[in-house]
Parts: sequence; C-alpha cells; structure tokens
Amino acid sequence: MGETITPVVRSLLIACVAAFALQLWQEPVIITWFALWNPQTGLFRPWQLLTSAFLHGGWIHLLINCMVLYSFGPVLERLLGPSRFLAYFIVSAIGGAVLQVLAQNWGLSAAAYSLGASAGTSGLLLAFAMAYPRHKIMIFPIPVPVSAWICVAIFAGASLVFALTGMAAGIGHFAHLGGMLGGLLLSLYWRARATR
Repeated sequence: MGETITPVVRSLLIACVAAFALQLWQEPVIITWFALWNPQTGLFRPWQLLTSAFLHGGWIHLLINCMVLYSFGPVLERLLGPSRFLAYFIVSAIGGAVLQVLAQNWGLSAAAYSLGASAGTSGLLLAFAMAYPRHKIMIFPIPVPVSAWICVAIFAGASLVFALTGMAAGIGHFAHLGGMLGGLLLSLYWRARATR
C-alpha cells in the first residue's frame, strides 16, 4: 500500500514482536498461561481470548501477520480513526478466538491450543475489502492483480473449506473466519448506530 506507519499499527507490531520475544525466552510459561487452550485441557483462561493474538507459532507466522498489519493497517487506521481501528482489531481477534474455542468444543478442531494475530488480521482484510472493494492486490501465486473483494472472498471460502474438511491442519481456519465475522458484526453495529 505504501502507507506510512500509524500509531496504533506501530503499537500492535511492537506488541507482537515483544510477545514473541518473551515467548522464545520463557516458552512453556507463556504458552501455558497466554495461548488459547482448548477448554477440555483444563488450561483455558478467559484472558487467553485476547492474549493469544500476540503470540505466534514461529518466525514465518509472525512475519505474515505483521506484513498484513503493516500493509493494510495504516489506511484503515486513517479511515476509522485510532480508537475505532484498535477496537476493530481487538473485536476481530476475540471473535476469532471465540469461534476457535467453539470449534474445539464441537470436536471440529483437534488443536490443544492456538495462537497468532491471524483472526485480527483477517478482520482487517475484510474491512479493507469492504472499504475499497475494487482496489487491486497482488496475491501469490496469482500473477495478476485481483480486486480486494475477490481476494477476501477466496480467502474466506478457502478457510471455510479447510475448517470443515480438516485440510491444512495446524492452521486456525476457524479463527480466520471468526475474525472476519467479529469485524463484520462490529461494522454493522457501527453502521446501524450511524443511521439512527
């Protein structure tokens, strides 16, 4: 996007990197207390619905989420304003965590725990596609620019298929879907309030 980094995006990036550094230093403790645990393990705590969004499963996982946040976050922060942008990211992250926990309870996800900012960044992708549906984005491995709404529709559809079939195990597909759903519900709420 070429956008200059904005304050909330900068803070979220720092939080993700700092949390990952802490995780590398004290991994067993950090994972036990702050990753999102399947309630059936007995290790679930309510704060994990948010804290798990700042932990990651490795350098590549961290890099991908930070790249999405850096690429799409600034333009959305300017559009929504810092407070609403932060609220949107948090609601998306928690929405993803809630759906992931429900999937675990329903036996649709076998993961003992999950972590990552993917729910929050999935919500941001949806917000960008809603605000700028025809903006062209390059996505690997497609060799031509694709409209934002098509990219997000493909991502959501793939996440749904993978979530329900168990393909691409080890990735929080339900968290991606929950992040988009949380962001959508908050957007609809804001829109309803604005029309009163």
